[in-house]
Amino acid sequence: MKVEFKVKIDYDKYGGKYIAIADDAIITSGKNVRDVWEEAKRRHPNKKISLMKVPEPEMLVLMICK
Repeated sequence: MKVEFKVKIDYDKYGGKYIAIADDAIITSGKNVRDVWEEAKRRHPNKKISLMKVPEPEMLVLMICK
């Protein structure tokens, strides 16, 4: 399965938090993954929702492999 997100993430705002994404937009965020999931499903019950944890800005690592 291939998943592609087209979402711009503000690491200062969302760093260290879980975010819920639907229709290429962040629909909710928070520190507790269960709360984020439940809020996203409550707000958008018919949408396909994806969750991810945004790394802290200081922990962001870029790897380039050739």
